[in-house]
Amino acid sequence: FLLGLLSNKTELQSIEISMELKLQEYKQTDFDACMDLFDSNCPAYFAIEERIDYQNYLKFNEDKYLLGYIDESLIGCFGITKHDQITCSISWIMVSPSHHRGGYGSQMMEHFLDYVQKMNMKKVLVATSQHAENFFKKFGANREGYIKDGWGKGMHQVNMEIDL
Repeated sequence: FLLGLLSNKTELQSIEISMELKLQEYKQTDFDACMDLFDSNCPAYFAIEERIDYQNYLKFNEDKYLLGYIDESLIGCFGITKHDQITCSISWIMVSPSHHRGGYGSQMMEHFLDYVQKMNMKKVLVATSQHAENFFKKFGANREGYIKDGWGKGMHQVNMEIDL
């Protein structure tokens, strides 16, 4: 069966092999690797103007920030920000461009949603750009607001919510 599948090049191209991410909590020693990951996503997914905000988040945040690894390589990261007893947000979620469309963003979102549901959260706030809006829609996010150039020139802010 496998040989038959491998002999059909069209079918082989449609197969995505996604390994399970190993999640670890952020430590200050991860700062440079996280900044490299951020920079690799600029300007396609983050405005360069956001770099200082991300640096400050990494230096001073008290949120739960998780890093996803495959074979000791940082593939992605995301934060969990609790606002009150029922509302939280996902913060600074990103995946290495070389691993986009490999299912890693979905793995992180699924972990995030499982985690916040166990915390009895009822609403998730998402602040994203027009480039990632459809990704969050797959997880039930609805657009609640839009700010043209909200993150920087050409990078529009899209505010979304997920009701749990």
